[in-house]
Amino acid sequence: MFPLSEQQYHAMFPNRNRVFTYNGLLEAASKYPKFLNEGSDAVKTNELVAFLANVSHETTGGWPDAPTPPNGTYKWGLHFAEEVGCESGQCSQYTVESKDYPPVANQTYQGRGAIQLSYNYNYGQASEAIFNDKNQLLNNPSLVATDPVTAWQTAIWFWMTPQAPKPSCHEVMIGNPKKYADDPFGETVNIINGGIECGNNMNPQLDNRIGFYKYFATLLNMPIPDNLGQYCASLK
Repeated sequence: MFPLSEQQYHAMFPNRNRVFTYNGLLEAASKYPKFLNEGSDAVKTNELVAFLANVSHETTGGWPDAPTPPNGTYKWGLHFAEEVGCESGQCSQYTVESKDYPPVANQTYQGRGAIQLSYNYNYGQASEAIFNDKNQLLNNPSLVATDPVTAWQTAIWFWMTPQAPKPSCHEVMIGNPKKYADDPFGETVNIINGGIECGNNMNPQLDNRIGFYKYFATLLNMPIPDNLGQYCASLK
């Protein structure tokens, strides 16, 4: 059984984009049997909270300094399915030379979907894993922001796939390798966006991810670790 009910999902994300459907999440998750399904119930819940916190930060329509956002900052997760300011194809910085995953003319590869998949080489890798065809998303990158299953499956694919030389977010959250056991959530941030958000003590981006984590943990009656995010903040 999936560890989050449809009622809980709708309560957590009242301002979600219509592409982020609960059924889309279930279908995408069903393709990864180990996702949220290894370890004790506490481990599974912790992984769920970490996953929701990270995708909420990536897609948020609220921000801590906003003038009292309706429903509170942390009810604005999953609001944007595509990177703000890139909807008209003006974000060419995400199109780079790649022998294995070359960009397609008149297509752009800005952040889309729950994890905000970016760059043509990531679209190509995700497409190979999901469709067994790298060209599916290279030719049709907008699918990540318009198809509910793909919007979620690209995020779960990234979560479950090692990002060499780093492990996968899933591996970290279930306690492998052990060196991240004190702050697995902090390492997931490092895997996703460590070059920008980690190694700079606490910063607004990391604080926002932590805020989402605490919000979801509270809703799911899960204890909140004392050192949340410290591994990421302390990296050199």
